[in-house]
Amino acid sequence: MTPDPKSALAEKTSSDKKYDSAIIIEMEEETSGSSTENYIPTKYLQIFKEGGAELFYYLQSEYTLNNNHPVAKYSSIYRFLSYEQLIIARSQSKYMEFINDTLGINMSKIFSETDKYTDDIHHILSRIKSDFERNHKSEMNRK
Repeated sequence: MTPDPKSALAEKTSSDKKYDSAIIIEMEEETSGSSTENYIPTKYLQIFKEGGAELFYYLQSEYTLNNNHPVAKYSSIYRFLSYEQLIIARSQSKYMEFINDTLGINMSKIFSETDKYTDDIHHILSRIKSDFERNHKSEMNRK
């Protein structure tokens, strides 16, 4: 007896369906010239404003200060994207869900803004954003 394809499709779990549709963000690596692809499930696109998702992935790869403390790292990136108005207001829980689902990092909260963030981290992220914009502009000029 052959299984009915319709019933097999109906039995898909919600986690199987989680990434049925996604946006692929392709970014060119500055040093190697190779490209990397990052997948954002469409259900998380509402978190970011235009350009926010691309900048998120660039910050994630270039900001390495808190790599040993991923919750602090992604809290800082959230704060920066929010400051830059590239993330939708009131989306902290969706952002934390996005980080968990795409990167496997469980965040129970976004850390509060600290003096270290204000004095150091924000400046570092601003510099990385400037590098991103410069690279993006030169990439657009090549096309």
